[in-house]
Amino acid sequence: MVLLSAQRMDAAAAAKVAFTGEAGSRAHPRLSSVMVNFMTDEPSQSPKPLTSAQRAKLKAIVLDTNSMGKGHLNLKTLAEWAQRCQDNDLELWLPEVVLAEWAEHAAEQFTLAHDAASDSRRWLRHVGIESTWPVQEPGDVIEHVLMKVRAIPGVTVIPLHHEDAKEAVLDQILLRSPGERRNKVKTGAADSAWVRSVHRMAEGDLDSVLVVCGDVKAMQLCKRLGWAVPLVVPRLFDVPRLLQLYERASIAQAWQLCEAISAELPTDFFSPPYVLEFGEIDLGELREAVTQHIDDELVDFIQDVGLLSIDELAGVGEVLVAKDDATFLAEIHFLGTASVQTAGFDNDGAPQYAEEQIANLHLRVRAEVFVVNGRVERFASDGDPVHVDAHDEGARSALNGLQYARTALDILPGVGDGHFPPPEGGVRILTVHGHDVRLYCEVDEPGWILSSYIDNNVVAYLSCQPSRRAFGWQAFDFSIEPLPASSPNPVWLFAAWTLQAIQHD
Repeated sequence: MVLLSAQRMDAAAAAKVAFTGEAGSRAHPRLSSVMVNFMTDEPSQSPKPLTSAQRAKLKAIVLDTNSMGKGHLNLKTLAEWAQRCQDNDLELWLPEVVLAEWAEHAAEQFTLAHDAASDSRRWLRHVGIESTWPVQEPGDVIEHVLMKVRAIPGVTVIPLHHEDAKEAVLDQILLRSPGERRNKVKTGAADSAWVRSVHRMAEGDLDSVLVVCGDVKAMQLCKRLGWAVPLVVPRLFDVPRLLQLYERASIAQAWQLCEAISAELPTDFFSPPYVLEFGEIDLGELREAVTQHIDDELVDFIQDVGLLSIDELAGVGEVLVAKDDATFLAEIHFLGTASVQTAGFDNDGAPQYAEEQIANLHLRVRAEVFVVNGRVERFASDGDPVHVDAHDEGARSALNGLQYARTALDILPGVGDGHFPPPEGGVRILTVHGHDVRLYCEVDEPGWILSSYIDNNVVAYLSCQPSRRAFGWQAFDFSIEPLPASSPNPVWLFAAWTLQAIQHD
């Protein structure tokens, strides 16, 4: 039994008249206090597809060091893209300089991991357990990467010509673009070298290549030398849109993606194996999020923050699907739990350590997801860090709050339409994924309440009412029932609960 306030009971009664449905209840875990933000940045701009003339002229896709994110190589991703290029009458070019940088970065990670594990390996030997590494030296890692990449069918490694190498070194020494000085150190030779290699390989026709490059400064060489600047995208994730390898997913296909992802949740990052490979987290955004949930006097004593688990799927947006009906591209919204560790001193001067877990943080990641028989077989983020939204749960006005509600409904396939709930309130009735979905928004001065019903059962009430706080820019507060008024992140919980109810048979 869910007990509602008098105001909520009035809204519920009105909703029952409008929907002729009976209000049910739902239980939900994780009631710890948290504040998070809504999507404040602009939605990522999808690249425009190539024109027919551009596509006809395109010969090859070129990868630079940051094409897979943060300068690291993923052999599986490289092999998949080599095959995709072959399937679409394209070549995949990899400058020798890029391959060398990938190999060196892998060797660096080996050294870090090897050093970090040294003490643990020593203690394991003391109890009769010998842990070994498949390679022994950083040089072995370099040779491994060079050999594996060159063995991938369809990957063309562009050799570094001696003239290009000489000019690249001079670019760095003479600070000719893309050469520059960073922290008193001259850099830019590598960028100059790989761009020159591509120009030579393309026989000067840079309009025939598509470059996946995370640092557009490298392209300054083309402008300086009067070369045509090739098409550039920052990550591999953007290439299918340019080449129109994917098309917009149907509502049914989007729900197929939602159900497959939900089947992998919750994901505890301390208990591998897990399928959802998130890569890096935006630690700046994560730290900002957690600092809003701990005592002010502890903020200066934060030692570490980290993401513990992904608990719920809130929705998906911009869903594309490949011709195989199994490979999806999407922006995916989650609710997750983070931890924050603090260290200080008690009244006697003794060190004091504490850890707090913060639930229902709103996370956003763009990813490619491969679904087989309803399960996620592969989940690869686009290389950018996972975004963690970190404002509190208020709005400048009731209308501003309605805009937040629309954003949440729009990531539920087939539910949102970009306009509901409207400023005057209203009812939206539709069938989604085999379920009767009914949304009712009652607007009255000075706030509003939004009700979600699935198959005549109430899922939640999202309310936006004047704030009782006497300070701050947020004049209105959100709350969600059936949970206490202090429950964290009401708008995105409303989306997550509605999604789960639609998925439920």
